[in-house]
Amino acid sequence: MRRWVRVLLMISFSLYMVGCSVSSDDGPPVDPEFDRTTPENLIKYFADAYEKEDIDKYEESLHDQFLFEFLPDDADSAGLPPDTPWWGKVSEVTAAGKLFDAATITKIEMDLPIDVGPWDTEDGLGFRLDPLIKVTEEKPDYTEPKVYQVEDSYLYVETVRDPYDEDLWVFKEITETKKEGFLASAGK
Repeated sequence: MRRWVRVLLMISFSLYMVGCSVSSDDGPPVDPEFDRTTPENLIKYFADAYEKEDIDKYEESLHDQFLFEFLPDDADSAGLPPDTPWWGKVSEVTAAGKLFDAATITKIEMDLPIDVGPWDTEDGLGFRLDPLIKVTEEKPDYTEPKVYQVEDSYLYVETVRDPYDEDLWVFKEITETKKEGFLASAGK
């Protein structure tokens, strides 16, 4: 009988140790939807970082050679020259950081459903996203909040392997294009 008790104790102790070794001090488990192990997950990870205003996650979603090409009207309002309606990673992260830090911004929503794709690109995979982005700004005079919404354009994205970790993906390029036939007043 003692032998069985000893065996059961050893098995219990072994199971306890295995359980202890499985849990780690690396923080809470990562939701597999919100990692960068696939291009599809990268898109969700990017949107999650934007909504949670997590500038570090947002920045690590972008390749060092990242480019964002804007619609001409957006490029003009951003102060970009007409012949170069794009900016790189530093400008994108700076702009997102200012948005995330703005005291009047109370809510950010980003939905990036895949509309078309994937297709092969020179370095990775491409997708066309049909974004719905809403940014809510509280007005200092306590009038109704202002909601800025983007839904009249597509985002063509190129995803590539992260040069620092081949198991992960990053955005190399995002190009905004106007949806054909979309009325400018439809989203207002």
